[in-house]
Amino acid sequence: MEYIKIDHLEAHPDNPRKDLGDLTELVQSIRQRGVLQNLTVTQHPEKPGQYRVLIGHRRLAAAREAGLEALPCTVVQNMTHSEQIAVMLAENMQRADLTLMEQVEGIQMMLELGETVQSISEKTGLSQSTVYRRKKLTELDRGELEKSFSAHQPTLEEYEKLEKVKNPERRNALLQYIGTSNFDWYLRQEKDRERIAEKTESVRQALMKWAQEVEQQPEGYRVVNRISIGSFRENETERPEEGGIYCFYISNKGTSYSSAVILQENDAEEQSIADELAREREEKEQERQKAKEILSDISRRTRERRGEFVKGWRLQNKNKAQHMNALLRFACDGMMRGAEANAANVFKAMGYDFDAVTMRRFRWCEGGVEYYTEYLDRATAEQQDAARLLLCALFDAFDDEFRLADWYGKYGEENAEDAKHLYAYLEALGYQPADEERAWLMGTHEAYIEEEDP
Repeated sequence: MEYIKIDHLEAHPDNPRKDLGDLTELVQSIRQRGVLQNLTVTQHPEKPGQYRVLIGHRRLAAAREAGLEALPCTVVQNMTHSEQIAVMLAENMQRADLTLMEQVEGIQMMLELGETVQSISEKTGLSQSTVYRRKKLTELDRGELEKSFSAHQPTLEEYEKLEKVKNPERRNALLQYIGTSNFDWYLRQEKDRERIAEKTESVRQALMKWAQEVEQQPEGYRVVNRISIGSFRENETERPEEGGIYCFYISNKGTSYSSAVILQENDAEEQSIADELAREREEKEQERQKAKEILSDISRRTRERRGEFVKGWRLQNKNKAQHMNALLRFACDGMMRGAEANAANVFKAMGYDFDAVTMRRFRWCEGGVEYYTEYLDRATAEQQDAARLLLCALFDAFDDEFRLADWYGKYGEENAEDAKHLYAYLEALGYQPADEERAWLMGTHEAYIEEEDP
């Protein structure tokens, strides 16, 4: 150990930690007691007699502010640039001083210096899993990654969900939603898009064995079959027993309602007005079917999203009264539909002395929440589990893959009544519908058919 003048010390330019935080208390401590722990430094590569700090950047900054002239230092000799970064990275990560973005930048610097996941692990003492998980983030667009982190401070686990999307460009496009209530919605949409793309290629390869692929319906051909990409079966792609010349094209490419349209060459006499009328009917039906499939796909995704919310729901102290209020009213509503005994038993398991008759009264009593405040304040870990059990039971009883459109694809106010009822309770418990989800629920989604019934 040796004392080095503070003017001969400088912060390392590649220190992963960019924000040193509030130094007020550290400055006051140094003024009273001095610096009690040595800084770790290395010789400056270009300035003789000068040193760069590896460990102790906060102490250096605070000591300067406190007016100290020299600091106790341990000088480390002959360290490569990569080894210096490794020391700083390990020190800060072990003390949880680095943001996720700073961790990624530190690992990126080491990778650019020729290090591997294994060598970074060996030099920093971090597990290969820890290094690898952060290395995956270096594959994302740097600018979009920084913007997403600054805007919403997502967790590493949220970023890792992006790996479910194979296309790098689409992963980067999803960064704008990460950390928001819309992220899971668009992530699921991308996964569905890739699933449809894979199925589309399987259908194409099977059909190209006996039919030519075209961009659109040629003159002199008629539609003889339509294969839904999302739900096709292998026998649907077999050549028809009837002879003739065939071709096909993919309609609505890349969407959940895409299909392979099979066409057969017409005889000359089949070119008639009847065929033209049939084509018009087909186009109208396609439009209607497209709308219905879009809405059906949204209905499926909304149900999955609601289910994931319920599975992950927790009764939190800061919102306990509000959430218990919503849960109690949800349960009372369920009992009014004939589930009194089951709901009352669950509440008893939570420690509430409520019977079915009392709960029916509670449902119609505006002051009911205040009356049972003494019970709301007694939530224990066991009651937390019981609360989740009750929510899951109620959700299972109320939830459905709601079909809000009628046979023609028009929004039905009566069809949406039960769905809106469920959403009111879920939102009171903290659920946040995605924008497209709310448009589907309220009937404002562009896919709904607005024309009059035929």
